[in-house]
Amino acid sequence: MEQLISQLFAARDAAHILHLRTRSFAAHMALGELYDALVDLADALAENIQGKYGLLDIQHPTQMFSDTDAVIFVRDLAAWAEMQRGVFNPADTHLLNDWDNVISTVYKAKYKLENLA
Repeated sequence: MEQLISQLFAARDAAHILHLRTRSFAAHMALGELYDALVDLADALAENIQGKYGLLDIQHPTQMFSDTDAVIFVRDLAAWAEMQRGVFNPADTHLLNDWDNVISTVYKAKYKLENLA
């Protein structure tokens, strides 16, 4: 779970970098919403995991997502997020609900970047 949270923080950092680099106002807004949401979602998920399982040893994230193209980034992030559902114990529906909120937020940004930017 530590790696999952670290990777979520790395995604937030990549979204912020893309937000600052874009020349598209729509992309700027979509990426701003995404990185703002990822911080809160990662924090809530980490706190819920720690509430059930104890403190996590979260390390500084390594950059694992592209920060050169917003659409590629959000597509990769969506695919990664979908694959991470298997990390969770199916009985931990509260944690899966938190993760589904992450996935939902990513797909909202994906929609905006692919269709409005």
